[in-house]
Amino acid sequence: MKLKVISKYKQEFLILQGKEEKALDNQPVYNKKGKVAQIIDTIGSTTNPYYVAKIIDKESCDKAKEVEC
Repeated sequence: MKLKVISKYKQEFLILQGKEEKALDNQPVYNKKGKVAQIIDTIGSTTNPYYVAKIIDKESCDKAKEVEC
């Protein structure tokens, strides 16, 4: 599932926006360079969910606009 990167919080977390699909907590998040973050919480409704992901690879997340899980 593709997730849009909405913002970064204190260089520690990514705020991601998904579609109607539901990602599971603790699910890894990837980009072209590999695993960059891990989902830790879901915010919002099931039709418009937002996800909070703890950044693992800060360098790879700096310019990320879209990630997958």
